[in-house]
Amino acid sequence: MSMSVKGVTANVTLTPVEGIGSLPGTLGLKTETALPDGRKQSLIVGQVVKGGVPWRSVFGRRQ
Repeated sequence: MSMSVKGVTANVTLTPVEGIGSLPGTLGLKTETALPDGRKQSLIVGQVVKGGVPWRSVFGRRQ
């Protein structure tokens, strides 16, 4: 998919990530973004609900 913000369009790819956590029901998602100038950015997000409380961990990297 693509996103546009203030006239800049970026291509975005979403990919499920398996084995990201040890708790049952943990979801993982990798987001890769490519900007028109060639820069890239990746985010990996892990998310789970434990005891009624949502927990989220985010790891990001620019290339």
